[in-house]
Amino acid sequence: IIPDEKLAKVFGSKKAINMFEMTKKMNQHLS
Repeated sequence: IIPDEKLAKVFGSKKAINMFEMTKKMNQHLS
């Protein structure tokens, strides 16, 4: 799992998986 370029610059590719999981959880709360 790799975030888009903007996210990669902000969070770093090492956190890509964590960002994906966080996004999934946020989407579940918002939807």
